[in-house]
Amino acid sequence: MTGNEKQNDVVLKVTGLSYAYSETPILEEVSFEVYRGEVFFIVGESASGKTTLLRLCAGLIEPKSGTVEIKAKQEAGEDIHVSSGFVFQQHGLISSMNVYDNVALPLRYHTDLTEGEIRERVERALRSTGALEARRTRPDYLSLGLQRRVSVARAVVLHPDIIFYDDPLLGLDHENASAVAQLIRTSREDHGVTSVVVSHSLALASSLGDRIAVVVKGRIRDIGSLAKLRKSPDAEIRRFMQSHASLWLQAT
Repeated sequence: MTGNEKQNDVVLKVTGLSYAYSETPILEEVSFEVYRGEVFFIVGESASGKTTLLRLCAGLIEPKSGTVEIKAKQEAGEDIHVSSGFVFQQHGLISSMNVYDNVALPLRYHTDLTEGEIRERVERALRSTGALEARRTRPDYLSLGLQRRVSVARAVVLHPDIIFYDDPLLGLDHENASAVAQLIRTSREDHGVTSVVVSHSLALASSLGDRIAVVVKGRIRDIGSLAKLRKSPDAEIRRFMQSHASLWLQAT
């Protein structure tokens, strides 16, 4: 892809983004771009600011300064929540609603689809995530793995251009972790969805990610493949990679 093609295919553009809790800086002057159809990972130590960065990108919180632009919103004039989806670390499902109604909610709120059309979309999304049999169950009665799958179904049901994932494999067993990882992969292959993923797993980032951004003390210090980052001249990047050697060795 040439430079001009990349520029024209930018889905998410972050420029000079800064954020603080009270007077404590969390992120400072963060800038990067994500391209259409890309699986883009954000990694870093705990409290480095990566989850805050993800929430800023998704429009869940407002920055102190800087801008976040989602191309689909600009072109189509759509509501930001229609052109994007978010998978929360703690699933974010409404406990008083069953699984079906949780997944149907964004369709009922953001579209003019009939109930028949909604049912078709919801059941397709639940089937693709392996959660169809749980459609009449309330989220609190599901395992963590099924809750996460339902969260993914709710995110993909609107056919968004971009989905943000907050550590989607955290706490999952191997079977459910593999299923969620496969969903991230197939959402791109089947629907061209762009994914921005916060993760503690460098093995996952290496196996799924097109590029990896490393956040150190509120700043993105480098972006690239795992191989590139392992050879980075930046001392902070090398320190991070060495401290997580047991994780990236799994991916080599």
